Amino acid sequence: MRGPGGDRRRPGGGAGGPGTGGPAGRNRRCPGPHRRGPAGHGRPGRGAGRPAGGVAGPVPARRHAGQHRRGPAPARLHAPATRWLPLLDHARPQDRDGVSQGCDGTLAALRVEVSAGGSVVLVRRGGQPWSEAELESAHALHRLLAERHAGLYRAKAEQALFRLANFDPVTDLPNRAALLAEAQRSLLAGHPTAVLVVGLDRFRALKGTLGEAMADQLLAGVGQRLAGCVQPGDRLARVDTGAFAVLLSGDRASPGPGGGADTLVQAVREGLRAPFPLGGREIYVTASLGLVPAAAGQGDAAGLLRDAEIAAAEAEAGGGGSRAFDAAMRDRLTERYELYDRLRHGIYFGDAVRPVFQPIVNLEDGQLVGFEALARWTDAEKGAVPPTSFIPVAEETGLVVPLGNQILLQACRQVVRWNRGRQGKPLFVSVNLSPYQLDPDRLDLVRWVSGVLALTGADPSWLRLELTESGLVTHAGTAIEVLQNLRDLGVGLAIDDFGTGYSSLAYLQRLPIDGIKIDRSFVANLDDGAKGLALVRTIVQLARTMGLGVVAEGVETGRHLEVLRALGCGRGQGYLFARPLETADAARLVQGGAAWDGKAWG
Repeated sequence: MRGPGGDRRRPGGGAGGPGTGGPAGRNRRCPGPHRRGPAGHGRPGRGAGRPAGGVAGPVPARRHAGQHRRGPAPARLHAPATRWLPLLDHARPQDRDGVSQGCDGTLAALRVEVSAGGSVVLVRRGGQPWSEAELESAHALHRLLAERHAGLYRAKAEQALFRLANFDPVTDLPNRAALLAEAQRSLLAGHPTAVLVVGLDRFRALKGTLGEAMADQLLAGVGQRLAGCVQPGDRLARVDTGAFAVLLSGDRASPGPGGGADTLVQAVREGLRAPFPLGGREIYVTASLGLVPAAAGQGDAAGLLRDAEIAAAEAEAGGGGSRAFDAAMRDRLTERYELYDRLRHGIYFGDAVRPVFQPIVNLEDGQLVGFEALARWTDAEKGAVPPTSFIPVAEETGLVVPLGNQILLQACRQVVRWNRGRQGKPLFVSVNLSPYQLDPDRLDLVRWVSGVLALTGADPSWLRLELTESGLVTHAGTAIEVLQNLRDLGVGLAIDDFGTGYSSLAYLQRLPIDGIKIDRSFVANLDDGAKGLALVRTIVQLARTMGLGVVAEGVETGRHLEVLRALGCGRGQGYLFARPLETADAARLVQGGAAWDGKAWG
């Protein structure tokens, strides 16, 4: 809309019209309440021409030549596409009668236009100017529309705040707070209530590999799968970074075989079995489930959810599956936290964490060729802590990164001592890497290894790094580049526990590795007949085809040694040769230089 001088004016800001900020607008004084603008703040004009949402007051149409600036003028009324008369139901009592009386005749003489911006424009038919009374009614109607629109705007804002407070933006599922509120209502109503937590295994590591955006897509997909597993009346929510929870109430809360909770557990397992197509790849996820039931009227919502999370954590620590909560789990959780505190102190302060070394021998002639460094921890209060106790805690808490770094540093120092002045082929040391050490957000592994080699003076060929199949798959996006950079340093690389993970042969061919280690479980099966024999034979033949060296773990009997030699396995380690040795014992073994003679070293 252009003003008389050809300049474009904002609605409510045209020159000279009633209620505008122009000179004529300042001289005109509308009587009575119609001077007040939207929501009762001033008359409609430059300061109130378009309140939140786009409602504008009456503005003059094109003024005919010679028309007096202060006389009645044709006008248009801009407003949202809303029916007028029903709005009178929402008017204030002091406005309702005057507005309805003024509008009844006015509305019959108006033509409706819709602007490009979506506003409704009301124009007098025939181009006749509005009377003073009609303009005053239009001002009152404008205020009414503005107040109504502001109310709708507030309602939308309140709805947005409600969703923000009660829904997860990634999955569009209810969040932790919403689930807790629903659970508390169920408990207060005296209904039997149960909570099932579904925790995605190793999700933090997976998120580091996939990246934020793709991890969110995965979470959304998991949420959709889980939504297909629940029944009407169940309440599904996302309660943590990689965890969901389902609230069961009434008969569905029954934990027994065939009950609602048991049925849901089976449905969740089946629902997550298929891979998730993501970024041109197929991502497999596993979940650990924790269930806690509560009798009618017992417990509190926060306690139920916390106990279900504890049960899910127990399930993951135990290798996956599902667990029903029991009170002893709380005690074990407390013990793990205490263990974490002591382990952290042992890593960063003092020498409580150290490597021990298990010999690796050439199976053909029994010659010592190297050692595998294994982490050990002696606590000042508890004494020697088994690796089966502290390694899972280190993995869960991320302490495995500084723990692994310490073992790597000390192992490289030892291999330098072993090879100093050694005659013949140098020994090597193998060090296990955690999947977390492949996470670039936690550690620049290549820089760390390069720095350790420079600090200790170790030749890169004396160091071999072992990674599990599952760890490589978890960090598939970054693993190949990291491994290639390590290989470029001259470091040896091997897959540990080969055959126990999920990697495909096509993926293995892409990895810059030079060896594999046969898992001890396969070696143990050599005593069980043809099946175990066929499996180990297949692994050895595969390694030969790919040009990889092979080390068999868990060699404990003469039968194992005999079969492995016959199959062409080059190297082995296990209790048949020696248990893990302390640093001083390993040094004496190296100095002795004798080959294995059928009796265990150490």
